[in-house]
Amino acid sequence: MISCPLFKLLWKIQKPFVIFSFVFIGFLQFLIIWIFSTLNYVPIFEAIYNQVPPHLKVLLDEQFMYRLSIKGAAAFGMNHPLVLVIMGILAVAYSVRLISGEAEKGLLELLLSHPLERNRFFSTLFLSTAFFLFIAVSGALTGSFTALMLKKQGTAEILINLSNIGINLWFLFLLIASYSLLLAVYSKERGKFGSAAMVITLTFYLLHFIGSFWEELAFLKPFNIFSYYLPQKQMFGEIQLYRNIIPLAGLTFSCFILGMKRFSRRDLP
Repeated sequence: MISCPLFKLLWKIQKPFVIFSFVFIGFLQFLIIWIFSTLNYVPIFEAIYNQVPPHLKVLLDEQFMYRLSIKGAAAFGMNHPLVLVIMGILAVAYSVRLISGEAEKGLLELLLSHPLERNRFFSTLFLSTAFFLFIAVSGALTGSFTALMLKKQGTAEILINLSNIGINLWFLFLLIASYSLLLAVYSKERGKFGSAAMVITLTFYLLHFIGSFWEELAFLKPFNIFSYYLPQKQMFGEIQLYRNIIPLAGLTFSCFILGMKRFSRRDLP
């Protein structure tokens, strides 16, 4: 199902950024937990928290440090905008360059002229992206676990919950990668597909963010992919992992199958 030569090629192309993602995300998680546990910011946060309106408190609880604790800080790190941006680049920009980008240059036709089935080609792209995303998530967990252990805050509960958040994060961006690949096989121009994938993802995120404090958008939550990734609530056991994983995995599988079928019938430019 996987083409080892193609996987090695993808790894060679993406290795610098994948390694950067592992190190940067891991360091960011370490820094957030270390600073929060070292400096006494709680009184300042509490003073600000007590002054904001109730609807903004909901936003702070969902997106930032829930209950102003080390557990909330650890969960916040896994939802930091920089983490989401880097994961998004891995999921969107690099995973499909051999479909849209190389098709523009004629290299895709050259690759497929070798004895390589299209389904195997597509599967390798998807699974290699899944592997690269897994490395990035592993970096986040490594940084978090290291900081928690050094600060003697690494209880079994927080480590298990962080691991569940990492799994959830991986499935979220696996879905983003799958619909990005699906868009790529329908587009013959890399720019159009890339813009569409980024706009869709950004729209989901903005609607999720605004919906946290704007009740009029609450009806959209079941249809928003970011509603199935709430690290603050997961950290405190308010949401079971399987309730998020099932819809994300189902959508990922559907996009993957549709993309593979379309790619097998696609005419090369």
